[in-house]
Amino acid sequence: MEINRFCLLAPQADEQSTNTCNPLPKPSKAQLAFQDLELGLFIHYGMTTYTRYSEPGRHSPEKFRPTALDCDNWMEVARAMGAKFAVLTVRHQEGFCLWPTKSTEYSVKNSPYKGDVVRQFVESCHRYGIKPCFYHCSLMDAHHLFQPGDPYEWHEEWFETTNRRLSEPGAFERFLAIQKQQIRELLTEYGEITYLWLDHITETQGILIPDLVERFWCEIVSEARRLQPKCLLLKCDVFLTRDRDAKTGVHGGRAAYPLWYRCRREDTNEGLQDPIPDPINGDQFIVWESNTIFSGDWFWNGDYVKPVEEMVEHYYFTIGRGSTFLPNFAPAPSGKMTDKVLEHAKAFGDRIRAIYANPIAVVEEAGEEIEVAINNEPFTHIEIMEDLREGQKVAGYTIEILKNGIWSRLAGGESIGHKRLHRFEPVVAEAVRFKREKTFWENPRIRRFAIYK
Repeated sequence: MEINRFCLLAPQADEQSTNTCNPLPKPSKAQLAFQDLELGLFIHYGMTTYTRYSEPGRHSPEKFRPTALDCDNWMEVARAMGAKFAVLTVRHQEGFCLWPTKSTEYSVKNSPYKGDVVRQFVESCHRYGIKPCFYHCSLMDAHHLFQPGDPYEWHEEWFETTNRRLSEPGAFERFLAIQKQQIRELLTEYGEITYLWLDHITETQGILIPDLVERFWCEIVSEARRLQPKCLLLKCDVFLTRDRDAKTGVHGGRAAYPLWYRCRREDTNEGLQDPIPDPINGDQFIVWESNTIFSGDWFWNGDYVKPVEEMVEHYYFTIGRGSTFLPNFAPAPSGKMTDKVLEHAKAFGDRIRAIYANPIAVVEEAGEEIEVAINNEPFTHIEIMEDLREGQKVAGYTIEILKNGIWSRLAGGESIGHKRLHRFEPVVAEAVRFKREKTFWENPRIRRFAIYK
């Protein structure tokens, strides 16, 4: 069967826009809903929690021994920090599955812990009003690909071993069947899933055979689209963003700015059809995600937790620039988040809630210019949200303040997107004015403009 990878890997479209003249790419309803979730909780938990990164895929299921696994505890952390969705590593690169899959014996069913961790996670998400999402690392599966003595250091050795093993007679078909079976189980046995974090999808790093990757991922994406069309897919509907100051790349917790959702696709050495932000000629609407580590080194690695002040800074450099934010807290080997993690998550959430609890002024559903009288009440934050239903239109704006009858510039920028946050030392003014300076298309709309102290 010949597969059109461009169609499969393109974002889902649901024809929500009726404006046939507007050439801008439009988001799907699922993409807009995902942007509104804003903050998620990344949970790295699995075999690597117990074995670290040694000999991936070679450790016995006997190693997986949680003594107090409690997914409600994980959701307490999510709720404390203000997360609206959670992503669990249901199967990481070593190949161990956190549910009793029929695709392999390398799963919880053959461990001392017989429970279905994925089901417990989903049920806890529902109890706490959190959207359940899965991380699945289909192409990278050490247990089903690697043999004893195979080099596995990340990236080059791992990718070269993957190339060699998948090139053996019949190996590709057998491996693909295992991975598709896992996707089928995850998307048919656990209800509606908001987001499937398909790690390394389309990725080549200039090492993997492009034709092999293309065929594999088109099959996986086709299966996921067939089973849950509304489920967003990483590297199709959502991509990772980074700015030049993010020292750890796409995992640095800093979104690019300006952040353009209008993109075109190009093949690069990194991967197949990577999105290139192009606010003038792009033909697809891409939602961006930023993520970083708040505890662990993804998986558990002692009780270090990032300071709350740093957590708050990541919030401004991600959600405050228009991306979603997915920070990682790692459960301990017991299967629970530590008290220290819960304490830091709550302190982070309390900081954000305190800032945005009581706005001085709010304007919703506005046009290109907004003027708000604030009568010299000091403020420190301004929030702008663009109405993106007809595409991203605003390309430049300024914020001005009125003092002693004179307007002067306070701040400005290029993209607004889902949300743009500005911070200031306390400002005193008679009024605040937002002005659109440049647009990509007519009639841009501001969804929300709010001033906070």
